[in-house]
Amino acid sequence: MNLGDTVLEIAFEIEGFPQKVKYDVVQYVMHHEWSVALETVCRVIKREKLAVPWETYKKVITVGTKMGLNPDVWEDVLFFVKKYLNMRPSTNKAEPVGKRTI
Repeated sequence: MNLGDTVLEIAFEIEGFPQKVKYDVVQYVMHHEWSVALETVCRVIKREKLAVPWETYKKVITVGTKMGLNPDVWEDVLFFVKKYLNMRPSTNKAEPVGKRTI
């Protein structure tokens, strides 16, 4: 597993991830700044409140662990996995956990 490629996959798998930040992440990876790239991805997920698929979150954990990063970098992203799981089927908007509308 190439850590840089996996960080890129993470950024590109998340719907609504800002294009400009994708460009920045690509630049970090090209310069072998993989930990900066992953930290950026996690920070943007939290700032933009982006819903994260479970499989993508597992990649974040795997890559972050292999890089030796502090789990604080990705632990808050779990909340956005829960948002993803509670998305309404009729929209692409994530809802707060516990306020599911049918």
